Amino acid sequence: MEMVATAREMQECDRAGIVKYRIPSVVLMENAGRSVADVIGKEFGSVSGKRVYVLCGKGNNGGDGLVVARHLYNRGATVKVFLTGKRGDLKGEPKTNFAVLEQMPDAEKRSKVQILESVTAAMLKKQPAPDVIVDALFGTGFSGAVKGEYEKIINWINEVGGRVMAVDIPSGVNADNGQVGNVAVHATTTVTMGLRKTGLMVHR
Repeated sequence: MEMVATAREMQECDRAGIVKYRIPSVVLMENAGRSVADVIGKEFGSVSGKRVYVLCGKGNNGGDGLVVARHLYNRGATVKVFLTGKRGDLKGEPKTNFAVLEQMPDAEKRSKVQILESVTAAMLKKQPAPDVIVDALFGTGFSGAVKGEYEKIINWINEVGGRVMAVDIPSGVNADNGQVGNVAVHATTTVTMGLRKTGLMVHR
């Protein structure tokens, strides 16, 4: 029998890893982001030359996305990161990973990772169609309806086509019951962390 977890139960597992087993939270974020990059690599065989858009929220899910962006860039992808807020909004581990991504060396004379802040759906519609979109907008703590510009961004994700990789859970889906308030990302693949979330197994 497969074990599944609610959002709160998974948070308790993470907290136990950090407090009891002394695993730094930045290591957990690194492992999560690298795992997503690994799955993308397996699906493509190689990401070299692929156009990848990573959409990042302000929280830890967005921090995971920043790690994904770094690993895919290191593997040869052309990466653009779209922040829903500003870099000054980032705190803790997301802020740390943003700083690492921003200062990455350009030893191969490639274009560095392009980072755009305060992204809107109108901005995204002006971009060339990507090969892969990484959904790192909301994490497992999300519930209710998607509001404001986020709703427009998710509609763009669903309309633009191509592969969509969700980090932990598709944005807009309630991790506990699978409920969608109004819109949610239509992910091609979801890479969930630790235990599978109950909201991925059921839908209401």
